Amino acid sequence: MFIVNFLGNLNLGTRALTQIPTYLFQCHLDVTPAPLTRSPPEVAEPEPPRKTGKPAPAFWETADLLVLKVWNNNIVEIQPEISMFGSLKTIDVSKLPLLLCTTGH
Repeated sequence: MFIVNFLGNLNLGTRALTQIPTYLFQCHLDVTPAPLTRSPPEVAEPEPPRKTGKPAPAFWETADLLVLKVWNNNIVEIQPEISMFGSLKTIDVSKLPLLLCTTGH
């Protein structure tokens, strides 16, 4: 599960991702992005084991996504739905092989 910390940062760097995880869009925006044409299929990350006695953060303990770090992955294309994150100010895409933003046209 990807939860944006209380500062609005989410670090997905160095995870061998082929695209920004669909779950991020589903969890925070309640949308499923259209399939990407230039990217290999998404590889789902295993769920981390839950720590006993520590519940997931409540909705008031999280913040809007301001900074998304996807550096050093295998991402070659970003879903156009990324524009739906209205508060997103920075996407760290350093060390990516090639970055293409699709427009859906």
